[in-house]
Amino acid sequence: MTDSSGRDMLEIVGQMSNASNATLLVKDSNAQYIYKPVSGERPLWDFPDGTLANRERAAYLTSELLGWNL
Repeated sequence: MTDSSGRDMLEIVGQMSNASNATLLVKDSNAQYIYKPVSGERPLWDFPDGTLANRERAAYLTSELLGWNL
């Protein structure tokens, strides 16, 4: 399935039941992914609300840049 711009739409396959934040398994025609919506974040005392997605993206980009492949 594609959206109006021709991009693959993500399909929700399942939810990680033991995750502390909303964590969904999604897929498109190429692969499966983990999706963590900002609206599903639980507040933490040591981080500002709504920042988990940005921190996880930064960790991923750092891993890729350094070749850690985490």
